[in-house]
Amino acid sequence: MTDDSDVAQARVFLAALDREIDAVSLELEQVRRFVAISSEQGNDTSEIRHREKMQEHKKVLRELHRQSENLRLRFSLT
Repeated sequence: MTDDSDVAQARVFLAALDREIDAVSLELEQVRRFVAISSEQGNDTSEIRHREKMQEHKKVLRELHRQSENLRLRFSLT
C-alpha cells in the first residue's frame, strides 16, 4: 500500500519531469532548425556540432520519459 504523502511527492516530481520534458523538447526543436539551416548553408562544421547536440537532447529526453513512465506506473498516476 502506498502512503498518500508518497503519491503527493510523486505527483510533484512528475510535474517537474513534465516541465523538463517540455523544455528539452523545445530545445531539441530549436537544434533541429539549426541543423537544417547549417545544412542549407553548407556549413558542415556547424551541422555536425548541432547534430551532436541533437543526439544529446534525444538521449536526455528518452531518460526523462523513462523516469516519467516509471513514476506513472509505480504510483498509478495519469
